[in-house]
Amino acid sequence: MDNCKYRHILFLSYKDICYNSTSYFEQRISEELINAGIKVTHLNIPKPAKGLSGTLADTAYMLLKPYFNADLDAIIDINTTIPCIKYNNRYILNNFDIPVWHYILDHPLYHYKALKVQLNNYNVICLDTFHAKLIRESFPHIREVKVIPLSADEYSISNISKKYCQDNMADTNSDSSYNTLSYHKCSKRAVKLLFTSTYTDPVKVALLYNKSGLNIQNNNINDKDINDNSTKNTLIKDIDNDYLLNALLNNPSFTQEKAVQYLRSLNILDNSSSTIQYLHNNFLIDVYLQCIIREEIISTIIKNRIPITIYGHGWDAFADKCDILIPEYTKYLDIRKEVTYNRLPAIYSNARLSLNQMPWFKGGMHDRIPLALMNGCLSLTDASTYLTDVLNIGENEGVYTYSLENIEAVPDIIMDILNNTADDNCVPEIINSLSDKDCVLENINSLSDNARAYAHKHFSWKCWVDKFLD
Repeated sequence: MDNCKYRHILFLSYKDICYNSTSYFEQRISEELINAGIKVTHLNIPKPAKGLSGTLADTAYMLLKPYFNADLDAIIDINTTIPCIKYNNRYILNNFDIPVWHYILDHPLYHYKALKVQLNNYNVICLDTFHAKLIRESFPHIREVKVIPLSADEYSISNISKKYCQDNMADTNSDSSYNTLSYHKCSKRAVKLLFTSTYTDPVKVALLYNKSGLNIQNNNINDKDINDNSTKNTLIKDIDNDYLLNALLNNPSFTQEKAVQYLRSLNILDNSSSTIQYLHNNFLIDVYLQCIIREEIISTIIKNRIPITIYGHGWDAFADKCDILIPEYTKYLDIRKEVTYNRLPAIYSNARLSLNQMPWFKGGMHDRIPLALMNGCLSLTDASTYLTDVLNIGENEGVYTYSLENIEAVPDIIMDILNNTADDNCVPEIINSLSDKDCVLENINSLSDNARAYAHKHFSWKCWVDKFLD
Protein backbone atom coordinates (compact mmCIF):
# COMPACT_ATOMS: atom_id res chain seq x y z
CA MET A 1 0.00 0.00 0.00
CA ASP A 2 3.05 2.28 -0.04
CA ASN A 3 2.13 3.47 -3.54
CA CYS A 4 -1.56 4.02 -2.81
CA LYS A 5 -2.64 7.58 -3.55
CA TYR A 6 -5.27 7.47 -0.79
CA ARG A 7 -4.22 7.53 2.85
CA HIS A 8 -7.33 9.02 4.44
CA ILE A 9 -10.88 8.93 3.01
CA LEU A 10 -13.94 10.80 4.27
CA PHE A 11 -17.08 8.67 3.82
CA LEU A 12 -20.24 10.79 3.71
CA SER A 13 -23.77 9.53 4.26
CA TYR A 14 -27.17 11.19 4.38
CA LYS A 15 -30.16 8.91 4.70
CA ASP A 16 -30.41 5.17 4.21
CA ILE A 17 -32.48 3.55 1.46
CA CYS A 18 -33.83 0.17 0.45
CA TYR A 19 -33.62 -2.13 3.47
CA ASN A 20 -30.67 -0.21 5.03
CA SER A 21 -28.57 -1.32 2.08
CA THR A 22 -26.42 1.78 1.68
CA SER A 23 -25.21 1.64 5.28
CA TYR A 24 -24.29 -2.01 4.70
CA PHE A 25 -22.31 -1.16 1.57
CA GLU A 26 -20.60 1.74 3.34
CA GLN A 27 -19.66 -0.52 6.25
CA ARG A 28 -18.21 -3.27 4.08
CA ILE A 29 -16.31 -0.95 1.73
CA SER A 30 -14.91 0.89 4.73
CA GLU A 31 -13.75 -2.32 6.38
CA GLU A 32 -11.84 -3.37 3.29
CA LEU A 33 -10.36 0.11 2.82
CA ILE A 34 -9.10 -0.10 6.40
CA ASN A 35 -7.72 -3.59 5.71
CA ALA A 36 -5.85 -2.02 2.79
CA GLY A 37 -4.18 0.39 5.19
CA ILE A 38 -6.39 3.41 4.51
CA LYS A 39 -7.84 5.52 7.30
CA VAL A 40 -11.61 6.04 6.96
CA THR A 41 -13.61 8.76 8.69
CA HIS A 42 -17.41 8.56 8.61
CA LEU A 43 -19.65 11.60 8.67
CA ASN A 44 -23.44 11.47 8.53
CA ILE A 45 -25.34 14.58 7.46
CA PRO A 46 -28.67 14.38 9.35
CA LYS A 47 -31.87 16.04 8.28
CA PRO A 48 -32.58 19.12 10.40
CA ALA A 49 -34.87 18.28 13.31
CA LYS A 50 -38.42 19.52 13.02
CA GLY A 51 -39.12 22.69 14.93
CA LEU A 52 -35.50 23.81 14.91
CA SER A 53 -34.17 26.71 12.88
CA GLY A 54 -31.61 26.05 10.19
CA THR A 55 -31.59 24.25 6.88
CA LEU A 56 -29.92 21.13 5.55
CA ALA A 57 -27.26 23.40 4.05
CA ASP A 58 -26.62 24.98 7.45
CA THR A 59 -26.25 21.56 9.06
CA ALA A 60 -24.02 20.21 6.31
CA TYR A 61 -21.75 23.25 6.34
CA MET A 62 -21.40 23.16 10.12
CA LEU A 63 -20.45 19.46 10.10
CA LEU A 64 -18.15 19.59 7.07
CA LYS A 65 -16.31 22.82 7.85
CA PRO A 66 -13.81 21.22 10.28
CA TYR A 67 -12.71 18.90 7.45
CA PHE A 68 -12.14 21.56 4.77
CA ASN A 69 -8.43 21.80 5.59
CA ALA A 70 -8.01 18.36 7.09
CA ASP A 71 -5.45 15.87 5.83
CA LEU A 72 -7.83 14.03 3.50
CA ASP A 73 -7.18 12.39 0.13
CA ALA A 74 -10.70 11.65 -1.15
CA ILE A 75 -14.41 11.75 -0.37
CA ILE A 76 -16.88 8.94 -1.09
CA ASP A 77 -20.66 8.91 -0.87
CA ILE A 78 -23.20 6.30 -1.93
CA ASN A 79 -26.41 7.36 -3.68
CA THR A 80 -26.75 10.62 -1.73
CA THR A 81 -27.73 14.13 -2.82
CA ILE A 82 -24.90 15.67 -0.79
CA PRO A 83 -23.14 16.89 -3.97
CA CYS A 84 -26.18 19.12 -4.62
CA ILE A 85 -26.01 20.98 -1.30
CA LYS A 86 -25.07 24.65 -1.56
CA TYR A 87 -24.09 27.08 1.18
CA ASN A 88 -23.95 30.79 0.33
CA ASN A 89 -24.46 29.91 -3.35
CA ARG A 90 -21.44 27.61 -3.41
CA TYR A 91 -21.47 23.84 -3.55
CA ILE A 92 -20.21 22.74 -0.17
CA LEU A 93 -18.01 19.99 -1.59
CA ASN A 94 -16.11 22.60 -3.61
CA ASN A 95 -14.51 23.62 -0.32
CA PHE A 96 -12.41 20.47 -0.74
CA ASP A 97 -9.52 20.26 -3.20
CA ILE A 98 -9.59 16.45 -3.38
CA PRO A 99 -11.40 13.86 -5.53
CA VAL A 100 -15.09 13.37 -4.76
CA TRP A 101 -16.29 9.85 -5.65
CA HIS A 102 -20.07 9.66 -6.08
CA TYR A 103 -21.23 6.00 -6.17
CA ILE A 104 -24.61 5.62 -7.89
CA LEU A 105 -26.62 2.41 -7.64
CA ASP A 106 -29.28 3.15 -10.27
CA HIS A 107 -29.49 4.38 -13.84
CA PRO A 108 -27.96 7.88 -14.14
CA LEU A 109 -31.42 9.25 -15.00
CA TYR A 110 -32.27 9.06 -11.29
CA HIS A 111 -29.12 11.02 -10.39
CA TYR A 112 -29.33 13.73 -13.04
CA LYS A 113 -29.49 16.58 -10.51
CA ALA A 114 -26.43 15.34 -8.63
CA LEU A 115 -24.41 14.45 -11.73
CA LYS A 116 -24.83 17.85 -13.35
CA VAL A 117 -23.34 19.60 -10.30
CA GLN A 118 -20.12 21.39 -11.21
CA LEU A 119 -17.68 20.09 -8.62
CA ASN A 120 -13.98 20.86 -8.99
CA ASN A 121 -12.84 17.24 -8.87
CA TYR A 122 -15.91 15.12 -9.54
CA ASN A 123 -15.68 11.36 -10.16
CA VAL A 124 -18.35 8.68 -10.42
CA ILE A 125 -18.62 4.96 -9.76
CA CYS A 126 -21.55 3.18 -11.42
CA LEU A 127 -22.84 -0.35 -11.98
CA ASP A 128 -23.11 -0.56 -15.76
CA THR A 129 -20.79 0.03 -18.74
CA PHE A 130 -23.57 1.75 -20.69
CA HIS A 131 -24.28 3.99 -17.70
CA ALA A 132 -20.60 4.95 -17.69
CA LYS A 133 -20.72 5.82 -21.39
CA LEU A 134 -23.83 7.97 -20.90
CA ILE A 135 -22.24 9.80 -17.95
CA ARG A 136 -19.06 10.52 -19.91
CA GLU A 137 -21.05 11.86 -22.86
CA SER A 138 -23.54 13.87 -20.81
CA PHE A 139 -21.32 15.35 -18.11
CA PRO A 140 -17.88 16.29 -19.49
CA HIS A 141 -16.99 18.00 -16.20
CA ILE A 142 -16.83 14.59 -14.50
CA ARG A 143 -13.18 13.59 -14.53
CA GLU A 144 -13.35 9.82 -14.21
CA VAL A 145 -16.03 7.12 -14.31
CA LYS A 146 -15.40 3.62 -12.95
CA VAL A 147 -17.70 0.62 -13.39
CA ILE A 148 -17.71 -1.44 -10.18
CA PRO A 149 -20.86 -3.49 -9.48
CA LEU A 150 -21.72 -4.28 -5.88
CA SER A 151 -20.04 -7.17 -4.13
CA ALA A 152 -21.46 -9.64 -1.62
CA ASP A 153 -20.74 -11.59 1.55
CA GLU A 154 -20.87 -15.28 2.26
CA TYR A 155 -22.90 -16.19 5.33
CA SER A 156 -19.97 -17.09 7.53
CA ILE A 157 -18.49 -15.84 10.77
CA SER A 158 -15.11 -15.51 9.09
CA ASN A 159 -16.31 -13.43 6.15
CA ILE A 160 -18.92 -11.05 7.55
CA SER A 161 -18.20 -8.41 10.15
CA LYS A 162 -19.18 -9.35 13.70
CA LYS A 163 -22.02 -6.83 13.78
CA TYR A 164 -23.68 -8.30 10.69
CA CYS A 165 -23.13 -11.90 11.73
CA GLN A 166 -24.82 -11.26 15.05
CA ASP A 167 -27.84 -9.81 13.26
CA ASN A 168 -28.00 -12.81 10.95
CA MET A 169 -27.67 -15.29 13.81
CA ALA A 170 -30.60 -13.64 15.53
CA ASP A 171 -32.68 -14.29 12.44
CA THR A 172 -31.82 -17.98 12.31
CA ASN A 173 -33.50 -18.36 15.68
CA SER A 174 -36.70 -16.61 14.59
CA ASP A 175 -37.17 -18.06 11.10
CA SER A 176 -36.51 -21.72 10.42
CA SER A 177 -36.00 -21.01 6.71
CA TYR A 178 -32.68 -19.30 7.44
CA ASN A 179 -29.55 -21.37 7.20
CA THR A 180 -27.49 -22.14 10.26
CA LEU A 181 -23.81 -21.30 10.39
CA SER A 182 -22.97 -24.69 8.89
CA TYR A 183 -22.91 -24.79 5.09
CA HIS A 184 -25.77 -26.75 3.55
CA LYS A 185 -25.23 -28.57 0.27
CA CYS A 186 -27.28 -26.89 -2.41
CA SER A 187 -29.31 -30.03 -3.08
CA LYS A 188 -30.44 -30.15 0.56
CA ARG A 189 -31.53 -26.54 0.99
CA ALA A 190 -35.08 -25.82 2.08
CA VAL A 191 -35.87 -23.01 -0.38
CA LYS A 192 -36.00 -24.20 -3.98
CA LEU A 193 -36.66 -20.86 -5.69
CA LEU A 194 -35.92 -17.47 -4.10
CA PHE A 195 -36.65 -13.88 -5.06
CA THR A 196 -35.67 -10.82 -3.01
CA SER A 197 -37.11 -7.53 -4.20
CA THR A 198 -39.76 -4.85 -3.76
CA TYR A 199 -43.23 -4.98 -5.30
CA THR A 200 -45.06 -1.87 -6.45
CA ASP A 201 -48.38 -2.21 -8.24
CA PRO A 202 -47.88 -0.91 -11.81
CA VAL A 203 -51.41 0.48 -11.75
CA LYS A 204 -50.38 2.97 -9.08
CA VAL A 205 -47.35 4.04 -11.11
CA ALA A 206 -49.61 4.52 -14.13
CA LEU A 207 -51.92 6.70 -12.08
CA LEU A 208 -49.02 8.93 -11.10
CA TYR A 209 -47.96 9.20 -14.72
CA ASN A 210 -51.47 10.15 -15.69
CA LYS A 211 -51.81 13.04 -13.26
CA SER A 212 -52.60 16.34 -14.88
CA GLY A 213 -49.81 18.90 -15.20
CA LEU A 214 -47.13 16.20 -15.36
CA ASN A 215 -45.56 17.63 -12.21
CA ILE A 216 -44.03 14.19 -11.77
CA GLN A 217 -41.23 15.45 -14.00
CA ASN A 218 -39.78 17.26 -11.01
CA ASN A 219 -38.69 13.81 -9.75
CA ASN A 220 -40.00 14.59 -6.28
CA ILE A 221 -42.27 11.58 -5.91
CA ASN A 222 -41.23 8.92 -3.44
CA ASP A 223 -42.33 5.35 -2.71
CA LYS A 224 -45.01 6.59 -0.31
CA ASP A 225 -46.56 8.67 -3.09
CA ILE A 226 -46.47 5.71 -5.46
CA ASN A 227 -48.39 3.57 -2.99
CA ASP A 228 -50.83 6.31 -1.97
CA ASN A 229 -54.37 5.76 -3.25
CA SER A 230 -54.97 9.52 -3.11
CA THR A 231 -53.07 9.80 -6.40
CA LYS A 232 -56.07 8.43 -8.26
CA ASN A 233 -56.90 11.68 -10.01
CA THR A 234 -58.35 12.31 -13.44
CA LEU A 235 -56.50 10.34 -16.12
CA ILE A 236 -55.00 12.60 -18.77
CA LYS A 237 -52.52 10.34 -20.52
CA ASP A 238 -52.22 6.57 -20.93
CA ILE A 239 -48.81 5.26 -19.95
CA ASP A 240 -49.24 2.12 -22.03
CA ASN A 241 -49.22 4.29 -25.16
CA ASP A 242 -46.00 6.07 -24.22
CA TYR A 243 -43.48 6.03 -27.07
CA LEU A 244 -40.47 5.41 -24.85
CA LEU A 245 -42.15 2.57 -22.98
CA ASN A 246 -43.14 0.80 -26.19
CA ALA A 247 -39.73 1.30 -27.74
CA LEU A 248 -38.20 -0.52 -24.76
CA LEU A 249 -40.83 -3.25 -24.60
CA ASN A 250 -40.49 -3.93 -28.32
CA ASN A 251 -36.69 -3.84 -28.18
CA PRO A 252 -35.62 -5.38 -24.85
CA SER A 253 -31.95 -5.20 -25.81
CA PHE A 254 -32.14 -1.39 -26.00
CA THR A 255 -30.76 0.74 -23.22
CA GLN A 256 -33.01 3.64 -22.21
CA GLU A 257 -30.72 6.09 -23.99
CA LYS A 258 -30.66 4.00 -27.17
CA ALA A 259 -34.47 3.98 -27.14
CA VAL A 260 -34.50 7.79 -27.00
CA GLN A 261 -32.04 7.98 -29.89
CA TYR A 262 -34.16 5.50 -31.85
CA LEU A 263 -37.31 7.59 -31.34
CA ARG A 264 -35.44 10.71 -32.43
CA SER A 265 -34.28 8.97 -35.59
CA LEU A 266 -37.97 8.40 -36.40
CA ASN A 267 -38.75 12.07 -35.63
CA ILE A 268 -41.08 10.97 -32.84
CA LEU A 269 -39.04 12.88 -30.26
CA ASP A 270 -37.30 16.20 -30.80
CA ASN A 271 -33.90 17.35 -29.55
CA SER A 272 -35.17 20.05 -27.20
CA SER A 273 -33.51 18.34 -24.23
CA SER A 274 -30.50 16.10 -23.77
CA THR A 275 -31.00 12.35 -23.65
CA ILE A 276 -30.25 12.15 -19.93
CA GLN A 277 -32.56 15.07 -19.16
CA TYR A 278 -35.38 13.53 -21.18
CA LEU A 279 -34.99 10.24 -19.32
CA HIS A 280 -34.88 12.09 -16.00
CA ASN A 281 -38.08 13.97 -16.82
CA ASN A 282 -39.78 10.69 -17.73
CA PHE A 283 -38.34 8.55 -14.94
CA LEU A 284 -41.72 6.96 -14.23
CA ILE A 285 -41.45 5.09 -17.53
CA ASP A 286 -38.48 3.21 -16.10
CA VAL A 287 -40.32 2.60 -12.81
CA TYR A 288 -43.41 1.33 -14.63
CA LEU A 289 -41.35 -0.86 -16.96
CA GLN A 290 -39.70 -2.64 -14.04
CA CYS A 291 -43.05 -3.08 -12.27
CA ILE A 292 -44.90 -4.68 -15.18
CA ILE A 293 -42.03 -7.02 -16.01
CA ARG A 294 -41.61 -8.08 -12.38
CA GLU A 295 -45.33 -8.76 -12.07
CA GLU A 296 -45.37 -10.73 -15.32
CA ILE A 297 -42.40 -12.90 -14.35
CA ILE A 298 -43.76 -13.86 -10.94
CA SER A 299 -47.29 -14.38 -12.28
CA THR A 300 -45.95 -16.65 -15.02
CA ILE A 301 -44.00 -18.72 -12.50
CA ILE A 302 -46.90 -19.34 -10.12
CA LYS A 303 -49.34 -19.98 -13.00
CA ASN A 304 -47.08 -22.90 -13.84
CA ARG A 305 -47.49 -24.15 -10.27
CA ILE A 306 -43.91 -23.47 -9.27
CA PRO A 307 -43.59 -22.38 -5.62
CA ILE A 308 -41.47 -19.29 -5.03
CA THR A 309 -40.26 -17.79 -1.75
CA ILE A 310 -40.19 -13.98 -1.78
CA TYR A 311 -38.66 -11.51 0.68
CA GLY A 312 -39.34 -7.81 0.27
CA HIS A 313 -41.67 -4.88 0.70
CA GLY A 314 -45.11 -4.80 -0.89
CA TRP A 315 -45.61 -8.44 -1.81
CA ASP A 316 -48.63 -8.85 0.45
CA ALA A 317 -50.41 -6.49 -1.94
CA PHE A 318 -49.43 -8.71 -4.85
CA ALA A 319 -50.77 -11.76 -3.03
CA ASP A 320 -54.05 -9.92 -2.39
CA LYS A 321 -54.21 -9.07 -6.08
CA CYS A 322 -53.64 -12.73 -6.98
CA ASP A 323 -56.40 -13.76 -4.56
CA ILE A 324 -58.80 -11.73 -6.69
CA LEU A 325 -57.48 -12.38 -10.21
CA ILE A 326 -55.92 -15.87 -10.02
CA PRO A 327 -56.95 -17.33 -6.64
CA GLU A 328 -56.03 -20.89 -7.60
CA TYR A 329 -52.35 -19.92 -7.86
CA THR A 330 -51.85 -17.82 -4.73
CA LYS A 331 -50.83 -20.93 -2.79
CA TYR A 332 -47.59 -21.05 -4.78
CA LEU A 333 -46.52 -17.72 -3.26
CA ASP A 334 -44.49 -17.98 -0.07
CA ILE A 335 -44.33 -14.35 1.08
CA ARG A 336 -41.85 -13.77 3.91
CA LYS A 337 -41.31 -10.75 6.10
CA GLU A 338 -39.37 -7.75 4.87
CA VAL A 339 -35.76 -7.95 6.07
CA THR A 340 -32.81 -5.59 6.20
CA TYR A 341 -30.00 -6.07 3.70
CA ASN A 342 -27.51 -7.51 6.17
CA ARG A 343 -29.73 -10.57 6.56
CA LEU A 344 -29.70 -11.55 2.90
CA PRO A 345 -26.53 -13.71 2.97
CA ALA A 346 -28.25 -16.04 5.45
CA ILE A 347 -31.33 -16.23 3.23
CA TYR A 348 -29.38 -16.96 0.05
CA SER A 349 -27.32 -19.62 1.84
CA ASN A 350 -30.49 -21.67 2.26
CA ALA A 351 -31.75 -21.42 -1.35
CA ARG A 352 -30.98 -23.57 -4.36
CA LEU A 353 -31.93 -21.18 -7.16
CA SER A 354 -32.34 -17.40 -7.07
CA LEU A 355 -34.35 -15.38 -9.56
CA ASN A 356 -32.94 -12.05 -10.68
CA GLN A 357 -34.56 -9.26 -12.67
CA MET A 358 -32.09 -6.64 -13.82
CA PRO A 359 -33.28 -3.02 -13.33
CA TRP A 360 -32.78 -2.64 -17.11
CA PHE A 361 -29.00 -2.95 -16.70
CA LYS A 362 -27.87 -4.01 -20.18
CA GLY A 363 -24.18 -3.71 -19.39
CA GLY A 364 -24.18 -4.21 -15.64
CA MET A 365 -25.10 -6.56 -12.84
CA HIS A 366 -27.53 -6.42 -9.94
CA ASP A 367 -26.21 -7.48 -6.53
CA ARG A 368 -28.69 -10.38 -6.38
CA ILE A 369 -26.23 -12.28 -8.60
CA PRO A 370 -23.13 -11.90 -6.36
CA LEU A 371 -25.31 -12.57 -3.30
CA ALA A 372 -26.49 -15.84 -4.81
CA LEU A 373 -23.14 -17.10 -6.07
CA MET A 374 -21.24 -16.10 -2.93
CA ASN A 375 -23.63 -18.31 -0.96
CA GLY A 376 -23.60 -21.27 -3.32
CA CYS A 377 -27.02 -20.48 -4.77
CA LEU A 378 -27.54 -20.75 -8.53
CA SER A 379 -28.77 -17.60 -10.29
CA LEU A 380 -31.33 -17.19 -13.08
CA THR A 381 -31.20 -13.71 -14.61
CA ASP A 382 -31.99 -11.75 -17.72
CA ALA A 383 -28.99 -11.17 -19.94
CA SER A 384 -26.32 -8.48 -19.68
CA THR A 385 -23.18 -7.86 -21.72
CA TYR A 386 -21.34 -7.40 -18.42
CA LEU A 387 -21.91 -11.07 -17.62
CA THR A 388 -20.92 -12.36 -21.05
CA ASP A 389 -18.31 -9.89 -22.30
CA VAL A 390 -16.64 -8.63 -19.11
CA LEU A 391 -16.97 -11.52 -16.64
CA ASN A 392 -17.34 -14.31 -19.22
CA ILE A 393 -19.57 -16.06 -16.73
CA GLY A 394 -22.22 -18.69 -17.45
CA GLU A 395 -23.79 -21.98 -16.40
CA ASN A 396 -20.50 -23.53 -15.28
CA GLU A 397 -20.34 -20.78 -12.66
CA GLY A 398 -24.00 -21.21 -11.70
CA VAL A 399 -25.46 -18.36 -13.80
CA TYR A 400 -28.38 -19.11 -16.13
CA THR A 401 -30.19 -16.59 -18.32
CA TYR A 402 -33.67 -15.98 -19.67
CA SER A 403 -34.90 -13.56 -22.32
CA LEU A 404 -37.22 -10.64 -21.66
CA GLU A 405 -38.61 -11.33 -25.12
CA ASN A 406 -39.81 -14.74 -23.96
CA ILE A 407 -40.84 -14.54 -20.32
CA GLU A 408 -43.22 -17.44 -20.95
CA ALA A 409 -40.17 -19.69 -21.10
CA VAL A 410 -38.98 -18.83 -17.58
CA PRO A 411 -40.89 -21.69 -15.87
CA ASP A 412 -39.42 -24.22 -18.31
CA ILE A 413 -35.92 -22.89 -17.64
CA ILE A 414 -36.49 -23.18 -13.88
CA MET A 415 -37.74 -26.74 -14.27
CA ASP A 416 -34.80 -27.65 -16.51
CA ILE A 417 -32.29 -26.29 -14.00
CA LEU A 418 -33.79 -28.17 -11.07
CA ASN A 419 -34.57 -31.29 -13.12
CA ASN A 420 -30.93 -31.52 -14.11
CA THR A 421 -30.26 -32.66 -10.57
CA ALA A 422 -32.23 -35.87 -11.11
CA ASP A 423 -30.15 -39.06 -11.34
CA ASP A 424 -30.33 -40.83 -14.70
CA ASN A 425 -31.42 -44.00 -12.89
CA CYS A 426 -34.38 -42.24 -11.30
CA VAL A 427 -37.85 -42.00 -12.69
CA PRO A 428 -38.27 -38.30 -13.62
CA GLU A 429 -40.72 -36.49 -11.42
CA ILE A 430 -42.83 -33.54 -12.48
CA ILE A 431 -40.86 -30.59 -11.20
CA ASN A 432 -44.00 -28.57 -10.45
CA SER A 433 -44.02 -29.88 -6.91
CA LEU A 434 -40.32 -29.09 -6.53
CA SER A 435 -40.15 -31.88 -3.97
CA ASP A 436 -36.91 -33.14 -2.44
CA LYS A 437 -35.66 -36.35 -4.03
CA ASP A 438 -33.22 -38.94 -2.75
CA CYS A 439 -31.86 -39.21 -6.31
CA VAL A 440 -30.46 -35.69 -6.48
CA LEU A 441 -27.23 -35.64 -8.47
CA GLU A 442 -24.08 -34.06 -7.16
CA ASN A 443 -24.28 -31.88 -10.29
CA ILE A 444 -26.14 -29.08 -8.54
CA ASN A 445 -23.73 -29.27 -5.62
CA SER A 446 -20.68 -29.02 -7.87
CA LEU A 447 -22.23 -26.06 -9.68
CA SER A 448 -22.92 -24.51 -6.29
CA ASP A 449 -19.28 -24.98 -5.32
CA ASN A 450 -18.17 -23.48 -8.64
CA ALA A 451 -20.39 -20.48 -7.99
CA ARG A 452 -18.92 -19.90 -4.54
CA ALA A 453 -15.36 -20.28 -5.81
CA TYR A 454 -15.96 -17.80 -8.63
CA ALA A 455 -17.65 -15.32 -6.30
CA HIS A 456 -14.80 -15.46 -3.79
CA LYS A 457 -12.37 -14.66 -6.59
CA HIS A 458 -14.38 -11.87 -8.23
CA PHE A 459 -17.21 -10.63 -5.96
CA SER A 460 -15.71 -10.12 -2.52
CA TRP A 461 -15.63 -6.63 -1.00
CA LYS A 462 -11.84 -6.85 -1.10
CA CYS A 463 -12.17 -7.24 -4.88
CA TRP A 464 -14.38 -4.14 -4.93
CA VAL A 465 -11.77 -2.08 -3.09
CA ASP A 466 -8.98 -3.44 -5.30
CA LYS A 467 -10.88 -2.24 -8.39
CA PHE A 468 -11.50 1.15 -6.81
CA LEU A 469 -7.84 1.63 -5.93
CA ASP A 470 -6.60 0.35 -9.29
